[in-house]
Amino acid sequence: MADAMTTTGRRELQAATDRFPLEIQHALQAVAEATAGRIQHRAQALCPRATGKTAGAIAIRADLPNRQILVESKSPSGRPGNLVLWLEWGTIKRPAALYMRRAAEAETAQYRQDMAAAGEATARRVFTD
Repeated sequence: MADAMTTTGRRELQAATDRFPLEIQHALQAVAEATAGRIQHRAQALCPRATGKTAGAIAIRADLPNRQILVESKSPSGRPGNLVLWLEWGTIKRPAALYMRRAAEAETAQYRQDMAAAGEATARRVFTD
């Protein structure tokens, strides 16, 4: 039985370990951005339409300090600020449309799969190259 430990590859492992957080952040951010695009597209399609301006106001915003990619539904210019809340959650006179919620829920399973695959692929690439 050997009493010594070899350090072959230690520097390479340390370099890969140092590089991994940034690499994984970029990979997962790319998945989040792609998912946000699909959510935005689906929400725009599901959004109740009178003029189409509300659907056109659904936008993606990156909040990089908090590591978030957001899909936001904002009221178009010249419309009440609460309009998107009224459309999403309904009013006494109008049932809830839930266009943002349905769009996000439709992507949940794919998002989880893509995140797992990106994480695994990044780990394999970083630690086996």
